[in-house]
Amino acid sequence: MKKPKPIIVPIACVCVWLLTITCTHDVAVPDSPEISFSGQILPIIASNCGTSGCHDGGEEFSLRTFEEIRGNVTPGDARKSKLYKAITRLNFEPMPPDGPLTDQQINVIYAWIMQGAKNN
Repeated sequence: MKKPKPIIVPIACVCVWLLTITCTHDVAVPDSPEISFSGQILPIIASNCGTSGCHDGGEEFSLRTFEEIRGNVTPGDARKSKLYKAITRLNFEPMPPDGPLTDQQINVIYAWIMQGAKNN
């Protein structure tokens, strides 16, 4: 069996890398309707993350109030947000531990952050 030519291996690596970066995409951020913190975001966080023994106050990453939640996001940039990284496993720790959020829930949080993470 022939060994691959030295130039083929780097080209193959570049091709695989290009495929991985082109296969990812961000959720389209809707201009309207605006995502509601109190009506959409808080219920997701409260029922999945802000529960007893999780992010309910005693931890460094508390998620009980708007201020605490907003402190863990970078408005306008979901990928730099601690909250978004946690729910999408970008930090290598699956959250919430009882099971992941649905794609719809993650998309709503993403859109809210991208819309400026407003307290509305």
